[in-house]
Amino acid sequence: MSDVPPSSSSMEALTHTMEQISVAPTTGESDQNKQEQSAQKPAAEQKVTPWEVEGQVTETGERLGIDYDKLISQFGTRPIDAALLERFQEVTGHEPHILLRRGMFFSHR
Repeated sequence: MSDVPPSSSSMEALTHTMEQISVAPTTGESDQNKQEQSAQKPAAEQKVTPWEVEGQVTETGERLGIDYDKLISQFGTRPIDAALLERFQEVTGHEPHILLRRGMFFSHR
């Protein structure tokens, strides 16, 4: 950017443009509804790669957590649930690993 001040004609054009922009008054209730709707709309989808993990970001800039159900469908895996852990114990004769029992892993192929 230069240190030269803007010309008066460009300042007048900017002022004129700003005066033409009008915002209609709204009630607080509709503002709240708009904020709730915008909070639900994703500005950026979640991104999961071997190098990066980013949750979904709303239009307001709020970061949401990872949607594990979406990851399961995206990568074609199956959830690790209590029935699977019981089957594992029946087949192997051993309790599943402590990290599996505590839910540290959420899906498998």
